[in-house]
Amino acid sequence: MKLLNLGAGSTRPQNAEWTNVDNWEGGGHEINEPNFVRHDLRERLPFDDRSFDGCLLSHVIEHMDCQAGLKLFREAKRVLKPGGCFMVSTPDASYFRKVYPEDCNKNWPRLFD
Repeated sequence: MKLLNLGAGSTRPQNAEWTNVDNWEGGGHEINEPNFVRHDLRERLPFDDRSFDGCLLSHVIEHMDCQAGLKLFREAKRVLKPGGCFMVSTPDASYFRKVYPEDCNKNWPRLFD
């Protein structure tokens, strides 16, 4: 089974089934993992059509404008095999509105852990 983790951030499964994709440098250090692909998710995905059984998009789409998000959904559909599973997760907007005044790096462990 081939699985795609788009916008992987620091959540990168290390088994061979997963391909983790992000434009993140890992706290300023280049990520050197065999299943990591550094890529801007606003651009066409660097994978063949119908090449993955499943795709995960967790806590990513809220960082994009509507058009970029729609383009990424279309790209995910393109690289999924027929009958593949596409799972999208996004945070609870009401919580983020509540904590917005405190949202800065030093408060993240307390707010989002």
